[in-house]
Amino acid sequence: VPVQGDEIKPPPQMLSGIGTEYIHGVVRQENNYLIILDTRRLFSAKELQKILEPEAV
Repeated sequence: VPVQGDEIKPPPQMLSGIGTEYIHGVVRQENNYLIILDTRRLFSAKELQKILEPEAV
């Protein structure tokens, strides 16, 4: 389901604690929450490069 930038809200207080530095925000959809992770904080630059580069065949 596509998410618009204005739908992303700061994480609620209940998500405080270890690992919250990796959370960019949350999106509420019906009765569920989507947690948006900050991949630049979650992965190193080398790891991100490997993820984004197509695999050589």
